[in-house]
Amino acid sequence: MEKDKMIISIDAPRYNRKSTIEIDVDSDIFDVIEDLCGLLVAHGYHPNSVKSGILAQAEEYNNEDSLTPSNSENNLEDQVIFPNT
Repeated sequence: MEKDKMIISIDAPRYNRKSTIEIDVDSDIFDVIEDLCGLLVAHGYHPNSVKSGILAQAEEYNNEDSLTPSNSENNLEDQVIFPNT
């Protein structure tokens, strides 16, 4: 039996590019972050930019009580398409 997969996708219509990866749904957070970073690099972000962005975001999260985005523009519920279950 095949394992369930999680699909992470970046779509940049302006550049006519779409990159997608599939990972096991039981992957731990470190595997998910590693795969996402690889996807960002494959999509043209410099590895140092990805690293500094993660570190800056981690520092911000460290100073907050929760991981809730700081404004409505970053609200993941507005950006993520959840499958019908």
